[in-house]
Parts: sequence; structure tokens; C-alpha cells
Amino acid sequence: TTVPVVVRCPHKQRATGGGFSTTYAGMFDPYIEIYESRKVGQRAWRVSGQAQQGAFSGNVTLVGYVYCTKAARVGRTHTVTKTGSQVGPYRSLVAHCPHRYPRVQAGGFLGIEPYPGGGSTYAGSYVQGSLAAGHRAWSTNFLDDVAVPGQTETTFAYCAKKPHRHKLVGSADSAIEGAKVTATSPRCRGHVVSTGWDAPTAANGDDVFPEDSFFVHRQSIAIGNAYPDAANPSTLKSYAYCP
Repeated sequence: TTVPVVVRCPHKQRATGGGFSTTYAGMFDPYIEIYESRKVGQRAWRVSGQAQQGAFSGNVTLVGYVYCTKAARVGRTHTVTKTGSQVGPYRSLVAHCPHRYPRVQAGGFLGIEPYPGGGSTYAGSYVQGSLAAGHRAWSTNFLDDVAVPGQTETTFAYCAKKPHRHKLVGSADSAIEGAKVTATSPRCRGHVVSTGWDAPTAANGDDVFPEDSFFVHRQSIAIGNAYPDAANPSTLKSYAYCP
């Protein structure tokens, strides 16, 4: 079952970023594969995932978040996209901000629906990271099990004229298959502008599949489902981007 969620900012406010969370409980429980998290216009955020059954039956819920600021305090952002054909098994797509909008404020992604139309043939992409790449770009890391001709993946960079933001990083490891991994960043002094996450060791076969990326109490929290290989723990990093 494909689950789309769109959340909107109140009147006279603009979106600076967004995120998602699920009710994934742990190993063998139902979960949601997230393949879309991106801005819609200037005031909304869209998240899409597909619910998968684990060894245990049950329901799982997807929640979308949008981070809002008064329109008078934040300007409109310019969207830059970077689209690539599915090549597998592991790749990064980076969208760069132009000179007129030199600072990346947030970013998003659109992967490939895991089982298009609810069919039985897997054709999707696991998103292994969505984070700022320096001050002027946003990167999405995709992991593809099955490459299908004609399928594409996209990174979105939401670019602004505002100054550079501080980056706070939290990290967590797990060597237990199916375990929940939680990475929490330090607290921002002010509000959180946007959030990101990364599973930087995924290219070596020790994967983390994200189930949550959101902020609470001025810090970023990322939660994932760990699948380490025999030699290395799964690593998950959480990023909070602050004024």
C-alpha cells in the first residue's frame, strides 16, 4: 500500500524544511519504505512511502512534518533539481544552488516506488541519506537492488539568499540485525531550519533504512532499521541545520 502525506504551513508562513516519522516498532514488525520527502510550493511538504509487512502482522503509520517560519522572516526559495537514471547499486545525486541563491536551506528527494502500483515486482530505491553537501548543495544517497531501464531518481535543493547555517551532527551505531538505531543531534540555540540524515557506511553492505527524520526540542532525530554485515556495525547520522 502506497501512503502519501502532505502537510501545510499556516497562512502567512513559509516552509523551511520537512521530515517524517513512522510507527515502526522493531525487528519483524511492519514498516514503511520511504521513497519521497520534498517541498511542495513554498508552504507545504510531501512524504510518500510504501507499507510492508514484516514477519508479524499489524498496522504502521506515516507522519509528515513541515517546518514553518513567518513569511516576513524568510524569503522564497529557489528549487534546483538533479535527476539521474537508476544505475545501482549505490550512488549519490547532488543538486547545486546557483549564484543568485547561494545557500542551501533544505533539500528533498524522490526515489522510485518500491512496488509500482502495488505489484509484486520490486523496482524501488532505498534512500540511504539526505543531507547538505557543503554550503551550496544538497545530496541524496540511493541504494538500488534492481535497476530498471527508464526509472529515474531526483534530488531537490531549496536555495536561499540567507547566510550560512550551523550544522550539528549526532551519530549512533548498531551491530544487531533488525535493531532500531537512533541518532540525536545536539540542540540548536535557536529554531531548527531543516534536518537531514545519512547512513555513510551503506556502500560496504552495512545498511540502515530510515524510518524517522524530524526535529523536536531544537534538535534533529533520525531513527533507522539496522542491517549490519558480519564485520561492521550499521552507522546512522542525524543533522540539524540551525540559524
